[in-house]
Amino acid sequence: MATSRIIFENGRPVILFNGQPIPPYFYSDPCINYNPRSPWADRVRDFANHGAHLCTLNPDHGVDGNFWQTSLFMDEDDYRDAEDPNLFTMEKQAAEILSFDSEALFYVRFGDNLPPKWYEKHPEAIPGGNAKALAGVSLASDVALHALGKYIRCVISCCERSGFRDRLVGYFYFPAGEGINEYLIGYPDGSGRLFDDTTVMCGKYREYLADTYGKIERLNSAWNAAYMDFNEIETPNDTEWRDMIAKELHVPDPKNTAKYRDYFTLLRNLYDRWYRYLAAEAKAAMPEGGKKLFGIDFAKTNMTGWQICAAFHGDSGKRMPDVLTGSGCGMLEPLLDDLNWDWVITPSDYTARNLGFGFDAEGVTCSLNLRGKIITVENDSRTYLTTYEKDNLGAFRNPKEVLAGSLRNFAWALTNAQMAYWMNVGSGFFNDETIQQMSVDSVRDLLKRSNIVPHRETEHAIALIIDDTAGIWENYTPDYQNIAVLWQRLYLSHCGIPYRVYLFSDLKNKNMPEYRCYLFPNLIELNDEKEAILKSKVLRGGKMAVFGPLTGVIDGDMGIRSSDRASKLFGVEMELCEKQTFHRVILNRAPALYSLPANLTYGDSLPYGPLLMPALEAFEDQTEATVLGDALSYWEKNRAGAFVRRFEDYRVAYSFAMPMPPELLRALAAEGGCHVWSAENDVILACESIVAINATKSGKKIIALPQTFDVYDMQTNELVEREADTISMQICAPQTKIFELRQTQRDEDKKRMLLNAGGQP
Repeated sequence: MATSRIIFENGRPVILFNGQPIPPYFYSDPCINYNPRSPWADRVRDFANHGAHLCTLNPDHGVDGNFWQTSLFMDEDDYRDAEDPNLFTMEKQAAEILSFDSEALFYVRFGDNLPPKWYEKHPEAIPGGNAKALAGVSLASDVALHALGKYIRCVISCCERSGFRDRLVGYFYFPAGEGINEYLIGYPDGSGRLFDDTTVMCGKYREYLADTYGKIERLNSAWNAAYMDFNEIETPNDTEWRDMIAKELHVPDPKNTAKYRDYFTLLRNLYDRWYRYLAAEAKAAMPEGGKKLFGIDFAKTNMTGWQICAAFHGDSGKRMPDVLTGSGCGMLEPLLDDLNWDWVITPSDYTARNLGFGFDAEGVTCSLNLRGKIITVENDSRTYLTTYEKDNLGAFRNPKEVLAGSLRNFAWALTNAQMAYWMNVGSGFFNDETIQQMSVDSVRDLLKRSNIVPHRETEHAIALIIDDTAGIWENYTPDYQNIAVLWQRLYLSHCGIPYRVYLFSDLKNKNMPEYRCYLFPNLIELNDEKEAILKSKVLRGGKMAVFGPLTGVIDGDMGIRSSDRASKLFGVEMELCEKQTFHRVILNRAPALYSLPANLTYGDSLPYGPLLMPALEAFEDQTEATVLGDALSYWEKNRAGAFVRRFEDYRVAYSFAMPMPPELLRALAAEGGCHVWSAENDVILACESIVAINATKSGKKIIALPQTFDVYDMQTNELVEREADTISMQICAPQTKIFELRQTQRDEDKKRMLLNAGGQP
């Protein structure tokens, strides 16, 4: 009986199928139709002809051809053991592929498939009550959860009895909202709502409040309310929420948002319960001795602030809800530790896919490495083939851009010890011989070799530490998170220093690597526990910790807005100003050693508050602090906007504005002892076994290495230079080059000497 699992071999994830490693890539094309001799089969054949023998099968699209439906689940109690033989079943898809590719292996990709008849019978579980809208179902609905669990069992049972079961590597579960509650998105018109107004959610909310407070008097005290009974309470609604954000600062007074925090805490619990249950159902459905990999499209923390209206529809006039907080997608640590699922499978960040930006995932990334799990990211980069595709943001315009972009995307996976795969949503992204050569042939062999290339993490990287609990303290719009997390990550990709993305809770994990520089863009709440974590993991060893403009404005232990925590953390007296305005900084006081451009100015026009600023005379007697520039906020305040404070064993930096520019981040990281791989703002992707450059400017490029390596070109596997501490190359932009860094003979001799002497290598 076929089995599969993920192991980490020398730090790199390897998929074992029946005990043997398989290539770390595949092709997914979920838009099947009912004619085997269709463009779908031709697209799969293209990849098979170019050596990509792993692909996805998809449950049939149902009798109505709906992408989200299947004949395995037709009605509330109508589950099937097999797909409708009149449709283009997975069995037929597998047979079609095997007719032209005898080496084929399969994953099964499926989604939420509650049928229309189910929705008609359960209006109590549909936010907004409209079964025809793309609203999804409430996370509070036990009936919906159990129905989906039973459907997942049907899919897996069907596959495990199929003729292709011995070629089946694993399963990918794709919720229609991609890990976000659909009613928040409101796609395609962007008119999403924040709150779940279903009767089942109201019931769960009342139960949660009764369990949390015990007595209604305690709730009334916390909420400043006058309820007589828990059954009087309704879930919050969008009208009162929008009234609140019109009156409050972006980080509101916590005493005015207790009812919202309770609601979103309940949502977090329900989100955790939802995916744990479905993952457990999936694993339970697999036969003993035949366990397969199971992945889910969820946990979208890196894309905090994803604004559908602005990013997808060019309509920034609508005030979007925070889709992550509003989905319960926060405080993910317990869910990430769950053993019933193996990986996150997710699109890449749609915000900026253009060449010259760093490629990354929507979901958690490095957090998974700590747990022996992986993320697999869709490389669905649009190309020049059709009018619609070439007009998509960041689309590759010619074969040279396809080559440079494909290598960049897979270099991200290689240097982060993650994976990526070719994804097609039913169109012509790749079905062209030249594009196959640029996108598949260019990386196929080096990806195969990567299974035996060790992943050696580097301390010379910037760790972007996201607090996935931050949204609960804001006004439940994604505005600040959009600039401070999402766009800050994009600016990080220009630092000439590789970066990693973790959750704040990862700092407690025993497997968390050491880095020389940490960036905390959204650490809005501080408490004793978080301060202890910072002290034990970050604030030591000469490291640099960089903090954003809302750091610690919520004292989590006191439940108030305050500057006291920030003052203690920074060693500089800070003040809170109860105002809301834009945040900009001009670096007009930086010392020459920082090598910053004169008067470098950065920030954003988004108004938010309260304003966390150094006290007026905070630096008069400060010999340990260096002011780098001035804050530009509003007329009545003339304060420092960026500074570095040096402690005996570590350094902290503060910025009044986000996103911080790459030149400043590079200088701060260097002060923390971080090696600068390049100072030219090219995209550098690196660990200590692989380094890549994605350059959009032609000319001679030099990558400085943190130590001496033997350097090999990963595309050709040819030696470039022995015992090198730099890599010099001529770039004809746009171009991406990937190098393997192997330990030199001198390093190997040192290791042997240490081992022979009883030491540690």
